[in-house]
Amino acid sequence: PAHIDAGRCEQCTCVAVQLHHFSGLAVRAIQFGQRQVGQLLRRGEQLPWVESAQVRKQWPDVLEVTLVEHKPFARWGEGRLLSEQGKLFPTPKKLADLQLPELDGPDSQTEEVVKLYNDARALFAPAGVDVRRLTMDARGSWSLLLSNGTEVVVGRDDARSRLQRFVRVLPQLANQAAPIERADLRYTNGFTLSWGTPATPAGAPATPARRTQERT
Repeated sequence: PAHIDAGRCEQCTCVAVQLHHFSGLAVRAIQFGQRQVGQLLRRGEQLPWVESAQVRKQWPDVLEVTLVEHKPFARWGEGRLLSEQGKLFPTPKKLADLQLPELDGPDSQTEEVVKLYNDARALFAPAGVDVRRLTMDARGSWSLLLSNGTEVVVGRDDARSRLQRFVRVLPQLANQAAPIERADLRYTNGFTLSWGTPATPAGAPATPARRTQERT
């Protein structure tokens, strides 16, 4: 009897779950020829988690299906992932809890968003800080969330030079008792900082909530 060989991939459970959608077509492809093989190929390529599909007949009765899955690089907005190849695809249920950086922006700007994300990570790495989230809004304005909880508002212009200016003074700011809650970099020659509440020993009176100061 005719049977199917499914090429093994990293997320092979997906193959097992999805093959039943076109297994009947696969049998017909073996029995009838190239047209049905083409239909099977298109069916495989339409699966949202598949980057590419290949179908090959092997004499006499084997149909080899190879599915190459998207490898997720980051989350993109709500309900989608961005692959390492720059493709957007719906988040499979089994990847819903996967720990990934969070990116967002216009779909046409994925390359630019990834580039600034990589640049920002390289800038903050010497300070021992990572980038958890990076967003580009519809107007082209950038914002980041760092691994230490600081929100960084960058604005639209000169994003990289503004981040570089901020990173240069981070070692000095790290000596402050209070954590930085928000840094607004949308200034020509400086930025403003919003400070959180300093950590206090048990039993000590609470410190006033927050203050804002400008650095240049």
